Amino acid sequence: MSLNSLFMNKGDCHAASKNICLLFKYGVIMKKNSIIKKSIIVVFAVLITAEAFASRFIIEPSSTQSQTQSISIPLTLNNELSEDILSIELQIGYDPNVLTATGLSLNGSVLDNQDYLYVSNTNIPGTIYAIFASSTDIHNASGLLLNLDFIVTGSAGETSDISIVSARFNNDEATALDGIFTVADNHYVISGHVSSHTDIPNRHLQNVVMTLSGTYSYSTITDASGNYAFTSVPPGSYTLTASKTDDISLDLADAIKILKGAVKLINLNCYEQIAADAYIDGYFGAFDASKVAHYVSGLGNCLNNDCLFWLFIPEEINNCETWPLIEIEHSRHFNDLNGDVSGQDFIGIGCGDVSQ
Repeated sequence: MSLNSLFMNKGDCHAASKNICLLFKYGVIMKKNSIIKKSIIVVFAVLITAEAFASRFIIEPSSTQSQTQSISIPLTLNNELSEDILSIELQIGYDPNVLTATGLSLNGSVLDNQDYLYVSNTNIPGTIYAIFASSTDIHNASGLLLNLDFIVTGSAGETSDISIVSARFNNDEATALDGIFTVADNHYVISGHVSSHTDIPNRHLQNVVMTLSGTYSYSTITDASGNYAFTSVPPGSYTLTASKTDDISLDLADAIKILKGAVKLINLNCYEQIAADAYIDGYFGAFDASKVAHYVSGLGNCLNNDCLFWLFIPEEINNCETWPLIEIEHSRHFNDLNGDVSGQDFIGIGCGDVSQ
């Protein structure tokens, strides 16, 4: 009997033990041949037995998604020997306290758009049934069989086994590898815009350092349009601040305007009053004007003890009748972040910059 005829007769073996049966027949033939051929069977045995004990159905080993989000978990058919797919029967289990099954998808699978009868049931919490039967055609592919579609209902850190409770391939019991799903921490977006307090058109402030501190710490900078975003922030409590280290362009007109504002010759709006307090001590007057004049003439490199050139406030100020003393908020607070927040804007005020 030739090797080719042996493989032509491999259908004599029961499907569940086909590989072992082939190995046995091949071993009998090879036993009659040379020592060289006997060594070949060792390699052949390794290949065949590896396939014989390989899992037929494989669920994605590890998957994760955030609460309330949807997820598709792939289930793969291992058919490397290209056996004809006559029928498949699957029962899949999961924890209904962590996941809710919403359906099965065959998109992109080995049986997608193939002539197979297919029925599934995801209506039983914790259990999914899926069965396939060949109809007018038979395929022997290997790869993605279906996607298990879920909505995540559990809390962060909870897990669910995704297990194949029973599996049959061509009416024979089949082996399987299970997976596990973990509910990921929710991550949220904090975004906003930073602009200058002046009346200059397109008053966006670029390269402002936005710092988020608290449960975790992050930083980013504003783009050319003054926009920023923290795109993956876990739940927690946070404080958001803005800072800019660039020096500022001032002239003597700023110092003069500060003096006029101090003696009520002119009215400074709320932002100008904050800017006029170049020394950042809660008042504006002659000392601030002197600091600005010294900075302009080169007699000083800083306007205040911290050498700050920019202050940032998180909201518009329309009423400052009680100033001075100038008291303003410089940060935004998120005591229990549990969702995306946009519009977290800041207004940048240049210290001493009152003349524009």
